[in-house]
Amino acid sequence: MAETDTFTPEQLANMPTKDGFRQRGMDMTRLETFTDAAFAFAVTLLVVGGGDSIPMNFDEMVDALKQVPAFAASFANVMWFWHAHHVWSRRFGLEDTKSIILSLILVFVVLIYVYPLKAIYSGAMQFFSGGFLTSYFSISSIDDLRNMFVIFGTAYAALSCMIALLYHHAIRLRQQLLLDTFETFDANTARGFWFLNGGVGIGSLLLAFVPAPSAKTESVSPSLLEVTVADAVASTTPVRRALIVLGVASPDQCRSAVVESSRGSTFAPPLTVIR
Repeated sequence: MAETDTFTPEQLANMPTKDGFRQRGMDMTRLETFTDAAFAFAVTLLVVGGGDSIPMNFDEMVDALKQVPAFAASFANVMWFWHAHHVWSRRFGLEDTKSIILSLILVFVVLIYVYPLKAIYSGAMQFFSGGFLTSYFSISSIDDLRNMFVIFGTAYAALSCMIALLYHHAIRLRQQLLLDTFETFDANTARGFWFLNGGVGIGSLLLAFVPAPSAKTESVSPSLLEVTVADAVASTTPVRRALIVLGVASPDQCRSAVVESSRGSTFAPPLTVIR
């Protein structure tokens, strides 16, 4: 349906209905055909072998089959966005300029999204299986993991927003499409859902910027253990030597302990506890 086309009540009366929504796009448009082909190409990039190579022996075949769960998860994720665009196309049948631009952006992002998606699921399956399921993609540092979450979150949020914007565009054309009350409500619900789903990608972005936990140093008052060490420092020369070698007390602490002990006072060397 072009921007200037308008459905008539007679046309709507003869349209099939699915889930209470009249299917205005039963005839496949060139836009839908191209989008389907692009998604099919994206799926071919999710080959089971992981490293995009053909297994040459039995061991390599086993390693490739161990990547089936990651492939299945990636496949399901890509197909979810394809199905969302398919449902939108069937419901509205739009092929105007804005619909074409939004659909092309969707295709562009999904082709970029394929490899980060594949790497994230491959690494996750290896982690949760305790290394039984192999991963072709290695992450060597926390910065690598952060960058993967940034790429994944950005692409996921962008795909969700493209679907939401397609529904938003259709709602703006509700008079031209002759949407009834139920169809308008359903389209608004779908738009809200996909904007909310984009929050998953935003959450991934925020997670990438969460600082890693670091060790805290904290000074504490002398405990029973510290008092015992202080007594040991002030006791005999061999004990003092042993504590110095072990790093429990410094030479200055030992000298101070001897002086304080000769004065008849209790000395507790300040210690730093690392938690």
